[in-house]
Amino acid sequence: MSQNDILNSVAIPVNLKTKPIEPNELLEEDKAGLINNKFSNLNSTFENVELINTSSIPSSVVITEEELTGDLPSEYGETRVVAQARDPHWAWVYWEFSSIEQKKLEIKLGAFEYAHTELFLRVFNTSLNYSFDIKLPENCDNWYLSLNDSDCDYFVQLCIRIPSIGDEVLATSNPIHIPTDKLSENIAEWVPAKPVIEEEKIAEENDSELQEIANSNINEIIEIIENFDLNKAIGNDEECDSHTIGSSDELLKR
Repeated sequence: MSQNDILNSVAIPVNLKTKPIEPNELLEEDKAGLINNKFSNLNSTFENVELINTSSIPSSVVITEEELTGDLPSEYGETRVVAQARDPHWAWVYWEFSSIEQKKLEIKLGAFEYAHTELFLRVFNTSLNYSFDIKLPENCDNWYLSLNDSDCDYFVQLCIRIPSIGDEVLATSNPIHIPTDKLSENIAEWVPAKPVIEEEKIAEENDSELQEIANSNINEIIEIIENFDLNKAIGNDEECDSHTIGSSDELLKR
């Protein structure tokens, strides 16, 4: 890269005497390259950063810092309404009535009549076939709906009430299903969990019962052994006495 190219690559405000390049004169691949280069400072390293000639970039292509950061826009320019289920008796609705549509309606109706219009929500329960309206305060863009019937399907319409015309629908929401507020009919058999202390106590009782059985068996075995030895000893003594007496009688007879 020559020295002139490096100087041109530095973003220095200068007064260009030459005619600026129109956005339509740039090729699509050039526009993509300029946008990718704008986001290259978000990378963790600068190894792949390439210097480009900033004198050839029109102001309409450059992405400003405000477009990358900052707060969300207050509106998106689209009139719409969105519904979300929260629990068996509540739903949340938010909407946008674009400023362009408001201005068109004001021009159509006139400033006086437009000032007397009212926004409201019309809530439909399609499961039980009924609806109800909710009047909205000024500068309101969301609302929590209190619903009496659970386990039903709903949708919401954003409407405006015009004195000379009547009710007009501005937008219709997505359908939502509100869950039931009752217990399920499919109830499984309840199996209570045993505390660890109870399990340990049961284990200790089982161990003590086994120990008692073992001790009783040992005592029975010892008793059998002792009785067996005693009977044997008594039998041996009787035999010895009979032999002795018999021998004495024999000696006397002699």
